[in-house]
Amino acid sequence: QKMGKNSRNFAEKNFDIKLVIHKHLEIYSNLSKWVNSMIAITGADGFIGLHLFHYLLEKGIKARKITRSGDDNSIAIGNLSSKTDWSRALENVETVVHCASITNFVNKGTSSLDELNMVNIKATRNMAEQASKMGVKRIIFISSIKVNGEVTSKNQKFNELSKPNPQEPYAISKFQAENILKS
Repeated sequence: QKMGKNSRNFAEKNFDIKLVIHKHLEIYSNLSKWVNSMIAITGADGFIGLHLFHYLLEKGIKARKITRSGDDNSIAIGNLSSKTDWSRALENVETVVHCASITNFVNKGTSSLDELNMVNIKATRNMAEQASKMGVKRIIFISSIKVNGEVTSKNQKFNELSKPNPQEPYAISKFQAENILKS
């Protein structure tokens, strides 16, 4: 099945993001076990991150929003890079849900590709290394279905067992970040 530009637009598809978040967190443990821990969410002003933040609060789970510019309810981290200092944002955090990334890559030349790789690959590695040093116990990485490719066999769907086949720079950057986090 071909993935069009709007095929992943959750709002248009009446996608229940809360259900997905709930099921994902339950994979790791019962939600009640998360109540006494702090979960930090990078990219918490984006679609998934913001919904996740509100969902966790509804469930009585302490959550920390990490955003580029910050506001009264979040910690500002600035533009993500291989040199970003995560120490304040990750203090006393048990779990990081890493939603922050560049998703709307348009091939405008080397600088755009450099920025994509800086944020989606190098900044992810930097965050994971600092999180490990600070005692963070787990990182939940929000990748992309595009890591698996653009099309599937007729009447087939991508799943966690699908062979990776990223076709464009964004998908390749997410796949490389996945591999960094697995190592």
